[in-house]
Amino acid sequence: MTDLAEQPNDHSRLDLIQTILLQVAQQQQVNTKMIAQLTERGDSLTENVNNLTLRVDGLTENVNNLTLRVDGLTENVNNLTLRVDGLTENVNNLTLRVDGLTENVNNLTLRVDGLTENVNNLTLRVDGLTENVNNLTEESSSIIDIMMHSIQNAETDRETFQAEIQRIWEYLVRQGGNGSNSST
Repeated sequence: MTDLAEQPNDHSRLDLIQTILLQVAQQQQVNTKMIAQLTERGDSLTENVNNLTLRVDGLTENVNNLTLRVDGLTENVNNLTLRVDGLTENVNNLTLRVDGLTENVNNLTLRVDGLTENVNNLTLRVDGLTENVNNLTEESSSIIDIMMHSIQNAETDRETFQAEIQRIWEYLVRQGGNGSNSST
């Protein structure tokens, strides 16, 4: 009777072991999916940062081009000023031309003011984009930290489960190898 009483107990143990192994496998699947999702999110954020960097580079190039145009306009204003100085010597004969050139200088000044405002606006936009890049960089770092922590937790869980399975296996081997009592 002793053998019959032990069989359901051994069978229950095998069922328990099978249940534990199934739960371990399910948890590993969940962990694998989570790691894949976090990796995908990290890749997406990296791509976003790269795209924003390209946009910032493009805006920087635009600012540089506008700066060159402003320099050219400044040179034009300087040239016109020299011409105005030369015309000052002939004021009595060239009053109408001086008035026309003065109007041109005023128009160029308005254009320079408009370009200066555009450069200031672009500078504000570049500052905003730089802040966005910094925020995305911080978010990427945070996600990477979370991913690394999840990977470490998954590795610790895997090692713990392997140790538990090894302990159960050694117990079963000590009990007779296949779970039944080998005493006759």
